[in-house]
Amino acid sequence: RGDDLRALQANAIDAVGWDPHWAPDGKRRRSAIVNLGFVLNVIEDPQERSVALRSAWDLAEQLLVVSVLIGGRSTFERFRLYSDGVITARNTFQRYFTTGEFREYVEGTLAREPIMLAPGIAFVFRDDADEQEFLSRRTRRRVSNDRPVPRAERPERPESVRRERATRQRVPNKWETNADLVNAFWERCLELGRVPESDEFPRSPELRDSVGTPATVFRTLLRQRGESRLTFASDSHRDDLLVFLALNVFERRKSFGALPESARRDIKAFSGGYQSAQTKAQELLFSTGKARVIEEAARIAASRGLGFLDGDHSLQFHSSLAQELPPVLRVYLGCAARLYGDVETADVIKLHLQSGKVSILLYDDFEGKPLPRLIERVKINLRRQQIDFFEYGTGNNDEQLLYLKSRFIKVGFPFYEEQVEFDRTLTALGEFSFEGFGPSHEAFMAGLARAGVIINGFQLSRLTRSHPGEHERPV
Repeated sequence: RGDDLRALQANAIDAVGWDPHWAPDGKRRRSAIVNLGFVLNVIEDPQERSVALRSAWDLAEQLLVVSVLIGGRSTFERFRLYSDGVITARNTFQRYFTTGEFREYVEGTLAREPIMLAPGIAFVFRDDADEQEFLSRRTRRRVSNDRPVPRAERPERPESVRRERATRQRVPNKWETNADLVNAFWERCLELGRVPESDEFPRSPELRDSVGTPATVFRTLLRQRGESRLTFASDSHRDDLLVFLALNVFERRKSFGALPESARRDIKAFSGGYQSAQTKAQELLFSTGKARVIEEAARIAASRGLGFLDGDHSLQFHSSLAQELPPVLRVYLGCAARLYGDVETADVIKLHLQSGKVSILLYDDFEGKPLPRLIERVKINLRRQQIDFFEYGTGNNDEQLLYLKSRFIKVGFPFYEEQVEFDRTLTALGEFSFEGFGPSHEAFMAGLARAGVIINGFQLSRLTRSHPGEHERPV
């Protein structure tokens, strides 16, 4: 009803809006970004619906964001069919799309390939270069330059440098005088995993005048500070590049020829040339169809603390760990994202190692609860290019809790230490088997009652027999 528009304007963003029902007289003008949010669902006439989508596209100078309601067969069964949609309980028309229908509809109407952000949300870029830049950034790992690495060897003191007399004040050299500049240059090298080009480090002219050429400064810093952090950054960027190229091959995007300049530079630095990079990317993509390769990558991920390996069945992990997985698993996930959208919006991701499927699991307050309740499960079948949605929690009998949550997260995640201790205490009760999905909600509550404990935040506390309802110190 205009709340989103008012929110944008309240934050000093120049925005205007139109809605076929709430603001039919609203202004429509060409803009860098146009958002068509849940409009297509309510337009009954298919031709008018397509006109609305094309009109929005005509207004978008750089990017069109399209959002629709997603629903499957069960959605249509609940309501009365009308035209190509349904009449809801409120006696209003709704056109629900499946994820596949939505993608095909947008592409067929606009003759432009959309990028799925989430179920029912798509980006459509006007320019090939902008599209490729977005896809490239989407696959870049968020590398922390503070990542612990082995301590670098102390560099040898140049023979030409002698210790000054204690009574004489030493004059700082150019490296010390320009320490902030040098440190900024080094951090940029770590961000890129290579020597930055002049336009990638704005202070390049200052560096040349005050210290030396970027290549000379880079070599000196490698000797002084060691290669560990740079090697880690270079390896990360090389993996990001191959994942990006492999997914481009998978999607066969028409914009592939418009690679961003940053990707071209990475190809030159990390792969030696375009043809070599393309060959490696194709090999990486094809390896996702080999169960043996997927299993081995899953074992490597689990050994690094990236999730829980359930035998040869599945690897399960929190979505925040997705970009840290081995490249072949990141491509595997990227193929699923083509149907679903950004899988990192989920809580837990389950990679099925044998069946070519990916499950997306969403929980009620995953971070804040030691036993979060499953709300929705999305199963993506890569072989059939099919996606199914399942809802949970409509009653106690079908409530499904996530047990031993610490298996799916790692150090640094909110309440990690508390979760580890909670899981240890819960297991030590000896009341439950956590094989498979673990006990049902009813069986779990009965087990807690037998053990005489209750859940108090991230602690298990014993009940006081003399004062029911109160509890003693934590178990």
